[in-house]
Amino acid sequence: MNNEAAMWYMNPWADIRDCITRHIRFDMITESEKLGATIRSCLKGQHEARDLSVSAFQRHIISRIKLQAEEVQSVWLGSAATIETELEVMLSEVWKMIREDDGFDITKRKEQELQSGGTYPVVTGSIVDQQKAQEQTIGATSHGATSKISKKYTDLIFKASGKYGNWDPDHTIEVGDWGEVDRDTGKFIRQGNLFRDPECSTLLSDVADARLVKTGSPEDVLRITAGAKMKLNNDLYPEVGAMGLGVRVSSSWEFTPQNRAAVLTATNAYSNYLKVEAVFPKLRNLRKLGGKAIVTKAVHCPAYALLLTEKGKGGKASLSLHTGTWDVGAGAGAKWKFTTESGFWRTACGYRTNLDGKDAVYTPLYKLEKIHRGWWPRYRGAAPTMEELMRDDYNPPWDDLDENGDEIPPESYITGLLATKVAMHIEPSTPFPALYSCLGLEHIIHLSVTTRTRLVACYELKQKPLVGCVV
Repeated sequence: MNNEAAMWYMNPWADIRDCITRHIRFDMITESEKLGATIRSCLKGQHEARDLSVSAFQRHIISRIKLQAEEVQSVWLGSAATIETELEVMLSEVWKMIREDDGFDITKRKEQELQSGGTYPVVTGSIVDQQKAQEQTIGATSHGATSKISKKYTDLIFKASGKYGNWDPDHTIEVGDWGEVDRDTGKFIRQGNLFRDPECSTLLSDVADARLVKTGSPEDVLRITAGAKMKLNNDLYPEVGAMGLGVRVSSSWEFTPQNRAAVLTATNAYSNYLKVEAVFPKLRNLRKLGGKAIVTKAVHCPAYALLLTEKGKGGKASLSLHTGTWDVGAGAGAKWKFTTESGFWRTACGYRTNLDGKDAVYTPLYKLEKIHRGWWPRYRGAAPTMEELMRDDYNPPWDDLDENGDEIPPESYITGLLATKVAMHIEPSTPFPALYSCLGLEHIIHLSVTTRTRLVACYELKQKPLVGCVV
């Protein structure tokens, strides 16, 4: 606990820690649990130490994190939302480890703190009340755990909408961007833009950019929910009252512990679309775009809220957006309010605060497609349009995920299907494709195209019985 690096240091946020410690002068020891498990602290600007409850101390630390994160963002050194989340996850993990340490010796730690003149808090007792914590964390703070969180969220939103959920909407994604999706994190890696790339722009030079990108009608509220047990109430749109206050959004959900769920809410969302029928034919022979993901639709908004629930933990969650003088076109006082019993919310509200300002631009959702490079098949009946012939969906580059966010090996899924085959007394010689019909379509429609392809290949290669079933 006296080792500063062990508690706080994580590149590149060392500077953030320094900013926090300049504003808060720690001089604190903990009282015993019998005395209420309070923290005796002396904050900067105070002459005498005073007792603080653990929750009050936590709220103070979180408020300092938010302030410093906003200062970092104001000088373009990072995203405030990302900084807040990572620091809060780090602190919460430390509090969690302390809470679970049954061998924590209060007296010994207190003596060590006084002897060493250390300035970091020594804490004990139940530090984080999981039922009352405003924002809870998912998993560990390692890069691997964070990657699985973003990947799982992206996967759930994709299955619910056919579009990619952006775990970090502050990272703006534009129509015409091209690149690939990182298999480990689920994040889109931009490698170029069709309208700024010299080769692409030359091929598209005979058509103005404005004609290749169109904007759809704005939506008051855009919401995508995946895995929720039920939605408990609808959105509210009351009129602005005499005090200039109102509720723009108000919703609540109940989640089941059987599976993880994801929620995306965006207000005043608008979509930019790529005119695929005009762009893709011109770029079809450009080798560097072969197999690449191209952003054909990007949803932008000035305010968003994301939620990913924890594995094996259900509960209720609520979300509301309280607004100020909305009718005059300004977002002064707009603020998200939220609760959750599983997972934690990631929110941002970037409405302009005056008529001369501009709303923030976040990208919580986008669609990826790729240029069709193969032979065009023959069709019976009505011929497909040029647009349909030139575009292919860009599916996530991973197999189906378990609740941890890890990929499920196709061989394991085959074993599960064959075990079900035995349990349902299905004829052992039933061909694998026909097995889908026996088990019901719901067993296959949720599988990615990549997984389906590998399943069939693996099944056809297996020449020995699995789990007592003749293949």
